[in-house]
Formats: sequence, C-alpha cells, structure tokens
Amino acid sequence: CLQSEDFSTTWAATDVTVTANDTTSPDGTNSADKLNDTNGAAQGNVTQSVTIANDSTWHTFSVYVAKYVQTDHFPEFRLALTGGTSIYSYLQLNTSTGASTTRTFNGEVYSNVYDAGAGFWRIAISVKNNTSGNTTAALTIYPAMASSLGGAPDVAETGYIHTWGAQLENLPLVSSYI
Repeated sequence: CLQSEDFSTTWAATDVTVTANDTTSPDGTNSADKLNDTNGAAQGNVTQSVTIANDSTWHTFSVYVAKYVQTDHFPEFRLALTGGTSIYSYLQLNTSTGASTTRTFNGEVYSNVYDAGAGFWRIAISVKNNTSGNTTAALTIYPAMASSLGGAPDVAETGYIHTWGAQLENLPLVSSYI
C-alpha cells in the first residue's frame, strides 16, 4: 500500500534518514517529512514499489516538495516501470525556482512541476506502460542527487528536502491530491 504522507513506513530508505511530521505540509497540518541524505559516499534515496497491470495505460507519480532558497544540492525523482522492457523517467528539481530537467529511457513520458502554493512545488512524472511484461512501478526520491541542475549523479552530494503527499495514479496526468 502506497503511504502518501508518511515516508517512514512502507518506503524503503537507503542512506537517508526520514523524520516524520517535521514541518507544515500543503494542507496546513504538521505532516511533511524530512528526507535527509547525510552519507557522502552513497546515493541516498527512499523508494516504494507497487504492482501494476501489464498493459498500455499511463501511470503518474506525483509528490509535493518544499521550496528552498539553497542551490547547493538538487533532488531527483524517478518513476520506473519494470518486469519487461523497463521504462525509466527522472525529474531533477531546483527547489528554489521550480526549474527542472528530465531524463527518460525506453518510453512515452511526460513530466511537469507545478507551484502548489503554501511553500511547495508539486512534481509529476507520467509514464505509459508498453505491454512488455512491466508489472512493477517503483517510485524513488533522491534528496540530494547532483550539485547543479541537470548535473550528473554525485554520491558526494548530501542534503535534505521536505516531502508530502506522494501518489501513484493510473492516469496520464496528475489529478487533485487524493
């Protein structure tokens, strides 16, 4: 079951410390979680996998990310459909300006960053499955992927972000938070 507001439960953390309910979320409650990559020797992340149908429908991963003025590290978000001919889509975010860059492998994708108000961005990555046997959707968040927007992954990068409201929908575009 996708835990959308608590990254300390069914999300697997690798080299990331999760602090649940660390700050105010877009809905005004104290439920946004801090994801802190403090290991300068590994690429820290949180990930959660869910089972999907082997079909040709779209899947959209979205999550709210707090706006920050620092530009010393840039988080990255990934939606991967795996099990057959895998499809990967990555979105790297400047948490200060909302600017983003994307990388995609093997498929039809769409991504965007929205100003969600209340000091948060909402990122969305949509990927169309390809009927090749992909039956797993893996959602991954890297709090500190690179030292510059669009930069190569750098294991030495450390830093934190605040996240809230992750969801995976069987739709081609993001909808209202459920």
